[in-house]
Amino acid sequence: MSITLSKIGVIVGAILVVLMIILALCASILTEYDPFVSSMQDRFSPPSQQHPFGTDNMGRDIQSRIFHGLRTTLGVSFLAVLIALVLGGALGLLAGAFDGVISRSVILLARFLSAGPGILLVIVSYRGGLSALNLALRMPVVLIPGFVRAFSGLKLCQKGNNTKKPLGMVIAQISLSMALAVFVCAVISYIGLGIPAPSPEFGALIAVGRDHLRNAPWMVVYPGLALAFAALSFNILGESLNALLLKSESELLSKNGAITQL
Repeated sequence: MSITLSKIGVIVGAILVVLMIILALCASILTEYDPFVSSMQDRFSPPSQQHPFGTDNMGRDIQSRIFHGLRTTLGVSFLAVLIALVLGGALGLLAGAFDGVISRSVILLARFLSAGPGILLVIVSYRGGLSALNLALRMPVVLIPGFVRAFSGLKLCQKGNNTKKPLGMVIAQISLSMALAVFVCAVISYIGLGIPAPSPEFGALIAVGRDHLRNAPWMVVYPGLALAFAALSFNILGESLNALLLKSESELLSKNGAITQL
């Protein structure tokens, strides 16, 4: 069986995601510094053997804060995606099961949220109490449309007797939603309406480093690279899985067409 680019993407994406989870779970083991402990004599230390990613304006080790921030970001994103999976999945199944007004209303709602108002609703729904839980409960608004589209299409898969595709579609949408959730989590925290400093979260880290960009660029560069790595890993897995499913479907249709001609 030939190895296609999509299969390679799925393998690479899965490896990167597993690596991220390991880094998040083993953050305390992989770094010897406490992400919250300040050391004023080590303020703005550039990357070195002792501090591979340098230190911030409070002398805290940036590598430790990034690894622990990965745990925070993945935790918030996973909870938000789980909520969106339940709510969006229910709406999607409702749209797929009932034609007419109900189906059109659900799809219209999903299109409305995905067109831009979703992120605005996350921002304006802030009512105080900056915390990871508060952010995780607001973020599903942005993620629900993707699950509505995925679950509303399950009925078509069942008609085609393709039992493997529905599960693959859901997994792909979960991965793509995680990529979006990681980015949204960072953006909301960056503008001060998400997880506040000194909590180690990518958006909050970048926001603090922004004020010291000239004299300590590593405060922005390394959290930014970590954010890009996290979002890209989930995106590679989700997009590659989607491409693999589409290819499998086209091959199945071609095969059925050839059999019909025979």
